[in-house]
Amino acid sequence: MANLGIRLGAWSVFAFAGVVGLACSSPHREFTKPGDGGSGGAGSQTAGSSGRAAGSSGKSGASSEGGGGSSGQSGSSSSNGAGGSGGGADPGDPCESNPCTHGTCEANGSSYACSCDTGYRGDNCEIDIDDCKDDPCTHGTCVDGVATFQCDCGDTGYAGNLCQTAIKNCAQTPCLNRGACTDVGASRTCNCAGTGTTGTSCEVDINECSTNNGGCDPLTTCTNSTGGFSCGPCPSGYKGSGLAGCTDINECSTNNGGCDPLTTCTNSTGGFSCGPCPSGYKGSGLAGCTDINECSTNNGGCDSLTTCTNTGGSRTCGPCPNGYSGTGVSGCTNIDDCAGSPCKNGGTCVDGINAANCTCKGSWSGSTCQNATLTINASARGYYADADWFPPSTGNTLTGWGGGWMYSSFFVFPIPSFTGNVSAVTLRLEHEGYFSLDASEIVTVREVSTPVATLLSNTMPSQAIYQDLATGTQYGSLNGWSEATVGTIRSFAMSGAITPVSAARGANFAIGVSTSPVKVADTSESIRFSLDVEARTHQLQVVVVPP
Repeated sequence: MANLGIRLGAWSVFAFAGVVGLACSSPHREFTKPGDGGSGGAGSQTAGSSGRAAGSSGKSGASSEGGGGSSGQSGSSSSNGAGGSGGGADPGDPCESNPCTHGTCEANGSSYACSCDTGYRGDNCEIDIDDCKDDPCTHGTCVDGVATFQCDCGDTGYAGNLCQTAIKNCAQTPCLNRGACTDVGASRTCNCAGTGTTGTSCEVDINECSTNNGGCDPLTTCTNSTGGFSCGPCPSGYKGSGLAGCTDINECSTNNGGCDPLTTCTNSTGGFSCGPCPSGYKGSGLAGCTDINECSTNNGGCDSLTTCTNTGGSRTCGPCPNGYSGTGVSGCTNIDDCAGSPCKNGGTCVDGINAANCTCKGSWSGSTCQNATLTINASARGYYADADWFPPSTGNTLTGWGGGWMYSSFFVFPIPSFTGNVSAVTLRLEHEGYFSLDASEIVTVREVSTPVATLLSNTMPSQAIYQDLATGTQYGSLNGWSEATVGTIRSFAMSGAITPVSAARGANFAIGVSTSPVKVADTSESIRFSLDVEARTHQLQVVVVPP
């Protein structure tokens, strides 16, 4: 039952025993109508005199619309005279039009008064008295009637004429099976937790055994009961209870069931069994197991270069000597230490006992020819910043002039293949001449982004070299190239070139060089880097370390 509750007096009627509604503000009300005087007849002079008297009376009376004349000289003059009672016509019954909406009309001459029915007020009994004005309902909503009111208690949880009585739903309809009842407005709810039941009134029993055997051990029987359940006992050979759980009685849990400690005791219902002795032992699990010494025969099967050590139930073979592969069990084989080509960078390997002897070539050194400082000569090309042809060049000699702001050239270094990591890159340049109005120049070295193959195939320069020198990765600048530095070799570390040079092994790597004036904005200058006879110039020194 959902929210079972009893709703009492949703509409409660309270009728006043004596609700007095004033019918009118006074028991009688007179109405004086405009031009109420009658017309004087065209009668005799006597009548005219009466008319005059009436006129005088009208003059002295209350002023009505079209007030009374000073005299009613004749019956024909009655239009201006407010005739007196003797001179006017009968005004009719003022109650004839039923002016009282809810009441009784009482005439008094030309006026009337209304006696109002109970529950109404006003001059014409047209106003319904608001019986809800004083908010008579304790709870709920007041609905006005005629000389009465009703209290709508709704879902407030209260009943009675004035919704003054709290509804006790739990007292009238309690929850079943010890369910906890809570009054909620005009209804109530039941909390069935812990009762073993469900439903709006905890009236439906829950069959705990229908799910997961009610939580009983699967080996036992679950029996449902009203509001609960029970678990049967554990079967024979088990201990515990159906509710807490059944555990098999393990005979092997004490002293391995009497079996040899090297064997396995297997529990079974009402008994146990002992497993066989493990490999390397003789005997039985029930009688006892004895170790077999395998090393006493043929070195236990181990390689003759190794040792055999007896162990309980087995034996172990020692490792193969250094310089041999395999194991004492499978056999030892001499290792070819040159099989993995340990000699790097063209070195020759000679196998030894647990050693590889390397004979290195050229500038390579180390146990595996892994270390070297490579000196790489460049073939240089270049061009003017203000011309579309290459300057004279012979072998590794480069001469150039720049008008204005920049002289540009590039060097191509064939990076040999090698094994190892580049740890340092140094560029060496020799200053051969200086022709400038400046006191000194600046030389900037950058990586050329144009492919080397394109640079070498061009017989005429392209604008790309300028873009390369302007946007390529800058490795550094050397200041102070002047007349005093002519004939000197200058070197600087190109730390940013380590990764590109390492990636260029076995291929060509291009470096761009540019010089620019320091002070003079427009001049003709010349810096020549080396002669082809100088092996120390145009050199890239690459230091290689082991991988």
